[in-house]
Amino acid sequence: MAKVVYEYREARGMLPLRLLMHGNDDIAKAELAAVIAAEYKLPLVTAKGAVEAAAAQESELGAEVKAALAAGPVPEALLIKVLGAALTTTESRNQGYVLEGFPDTVEQAKLLFPAPPAEGEEEEAPPEEEGEEGGAKKIAPVAAELVICLEASEETIKQKMLAQPEPSMTEEQLAEKLKAYATNNAEESPTSVLALPALAAVETLPLEVGAETTIEQLAGKARIYLGAPRNYGPSKEEIEAKAALEEEAAKKKEAEEAAAAAERDAAEVQERQAREEAESHRLAELQQKERELLEVRSIPLRNYLMQNVIPTLTEGLIEVCKLKPEDPVDYLAEWLFKNNPVEEELFD
Repeated sequence: MAKVVYEYREARGMLPLRLLMHGNDDIAKAELAAVIAAEYKLPLVTAKGAVEAAAAQESELGAEVKAALAAGPVPEALLIKVLGAALTTTESRNQGYVLEGFPDTVEQAKLLFPAPPAEGEEEEAPPEEEGEEGGAKKIAPVAAELVICLEASEETIKQKMLAQPEPSMTEEQLAEKLKAYATNNAEESPTSVLALPALAAVETLPLEVGAETTIEQLAGKARIYLGAPRNYGPSKEEIEAKAALEEEAAKKKEAEEAAAAAERDAAEVQERQAREEAESHRLAELQQKERELLEVRSIPLRNYLMQNVIPTLTEGLIEVCKLKPEDPVDYLAEWLFKNNPVEEELFD
């Protein structure tokens, strides 16, 4: 089955992309490795990350790593074992990897990447997952077929390290590390990582890092060297992250729409209240004008009543009060009839 998968990937140009980040500029290596791993959708394998991942597992290797961490720094042999496990995961075998920060010498490289099968044996075909008796076969990591070497001057590296918020080492430690790198990785040195036969045959991309060199400039050259991505599409983590972003965007949009609807409702209520207040004010003004008009129009009538009716009526009421007749209304009517000033004027 594994051979069929391999042949399928080979026929469609989807073979794993295995990259080794080499050089003395640790800061540039780490930054560029992260950019490439993200863009090409490859596992980023580092010594620190591999140790932390192994320690988090409930396995024999995880227990071994936790015991080593409790005692002090992880021994080199165990570190190589941990990195080998990280480089032989299903994802690393199928898609490749970006290895950064290790190995530093050819001896470490030999231990991490055992020599390929001798001539006449099967070389690159993927190993079967199970042995002849059903037991799991140990899978050896496959060496990188691409190498990017980032080198900078000692002064540039020192300036970049001191500019870090929390430098990972002192100036003395940095000087010692740079000296060891220069000793072990001199051009055509037998101790260089690139002296490993599997890596010596690789066309390395050398990149000189200056004080003003940006990661984007380095990434641009790396893209040309690496070619197009060979991945199968987004990873599970990327799919989940995209789904989470879409869900968050949907919730945000829903919240914005709800807020906009609430704002519209509030504006409509405010507008309705304003219209009702304006209408109430208009009606009050209209009623006031009607009262004023009625009052103005009633002035002649009041004057007429005061001059012609009220005096005689008042006298009649006074007479009624004095005499207290049995039928006061009839008496008042009779009295008004007899004492009508208008009739007296007519008779006169």
